[in-house]
Amino acid sequence: MDEPETPLGLTDPTQLLQLVMDNIPQFIFWKDSASVYLGCNENFARAAGVESPADVVGKTDFELAWKQEEAEFFREVDRRVMDSGVAEHNIVEPQLQADGRQAWLRTNKVPLRDASGTVVGILGTFEDITVERANEERLRHSQRMESVGRLAGGVAHDFNNMLAGILGAAELLQSDVGRTGRGHDLLRIVVRSAQRAADLTGKLLAFSRRGQLERRPTNLHEVVDDAVAILTRSIDRRITIEVERGAERSLVMGDPSELETALINLGINARDAIEGEGRIRIATREVVLDVDDPRCATSSLEPGEYIELEVSDTGSGIPEDVVDRVFEPFFTTKDVGAGTGLGLAAVYGAVNEHGGAVTLEGRPGVGARFSITLPHCELAPVLESSAEPAAVPAPMTRPMRVLVVDDESAIRTVVRHVLEDLGYKVTLARDGREGLEIFSSDPQGFDGVLLDVVMPRMSGHECLRELRALRPDVRVLMSSGFTRDVTIESSGEDAVAGFLKKPYRPAELTEALAKLLHDVE
Repeated sequence: MDEPETPLGLTDPTQLLQLVMDNIPQFIFWKDSASVYLGCNENFARAAGVESPADVVGKTDFELAWKQEEAEFFREVDRRVMDSGVAEHNIVEPQLQADGRQAWLRTNKVPLRDASGTVVGILGTFEDITVERANEERLRHSQRMESVGRLAGGVAHDFNNMLAGILGAAELLQSDVGRTGRGHDLLRIVVRSAQRAADLTGKLLAFSRRGQLERRPTNLHEVVDDAVAILTRSIDRRITIEVERGAERSLVMGDPSELETALINLGINARDAIEGEGRIRIATREVVLDVDDPRCATSSLEPGEYIELEVSDTGSGIPEDVVDRVFEPFFTTKDVGAGTGLGLAAVYGAVNEHGGAVTLEGRPGVGARFSITLPHCELAPVLESSAEPAAVPAPMTRPMRVLVVDDESAIRTVVRHVLEDLGYKVTLARDGREGLEIFSSDPQGFDGVLLDVVMPRMSGHECLRELRALRPDVRVLMSSGFTRDVTIESSGEDAVAGFLKKPYRPAELTEALAKLLHDVE
């Protein structure tokens, strides 16, 4: 008598069960009480490096493709589940695949019981979460960098406040002590050191994505040529620079100076990694990112057309345990005094400010490869500028009254001395609330206001709105350790008459205020 057919035309129930398991996307296996395999599905067999599920039967984990320590871990979990009779779920574990790929698994193991309830083995399933785990790690890294960026921006702002006072006071003292002598020489050192510190805070602001960019269509190949010309003059002649212009369309929207600086920083980083002879390769190519690309999942990049700028070297490489930290401010693997740890941080910030992403691949002894991905832009028509030339400040016909609102006492003191020396009448306020109280007592009595942005009790943005409510035509010169773009965007005020970036020098303050008030009678 013929066996009755099961669904799908099969006569053997075992064949039907195997067919079902082979079509399940997960990896399925079961073992006896000694952790010897009794069966599996096709997915598991391929991962184990055998041709069919039948080839797994009778083998242990130590006879399959896994590493020794992995097999020992699998056996340990098996024993624990069988001895306790309690299932274990969501075990995250590494596994070396038969094709040599290191995978990460999410595994579930349950005790396998016979009809009497006795544990006679183990049943397991797992899924490959390698891509998911990598994306989660990239996202965590991106979030950590964003947090560090906010911290760096705040630190840079506070530094700029202090540097404004130092620079201003030092330059005023220079004018008092004359142009020669020990005092002048020492003050010149103070001024130069403060300017160098201001350069460092500029790099911190670039990392924190609070820099100021000139946005225009820029030929990336021209940026590469300019950067290479500078690098060629500054690196050991035993190091060769190779350039490959693979991108036919090489226009991006951005600031050529910032992009050039970022590329030079990468070149210098590559130079420092090479001892003796070596090679730095700079290449461009066009790429199309889809929704599954990791760069879209872990950054602000959207699917679309991009230009990739790659900088690779034949240097000593980067240890795997520090790859995720190289873009952090002040992190460096160089010797003490050999670097500030801000070069790559500035690269990260500049690239993000351009709407792009930067990634790193590197292993010890293999060299490093940095990839910058920037949005491609079509050539926009170049319009002639309609901006009128800046007005020439007119000399004061009467003493002008200026309200200075800043929570940094050093800045208030320096500004008062600078402006009073020029004939201004200066009133000082320690924060926005005090400034508003002073202004409200005589709104028409002030010719202009120098207003800091970040202050306690009442911010510059809030104070600005209240000032305009009292007197819509009031002349306001805003000042911040951040840039004008950030300040205006945050305030939502289009009518800000001027902006002064900290740390500013007395001459810059004088010029900005004169322009602000040049037509005041």
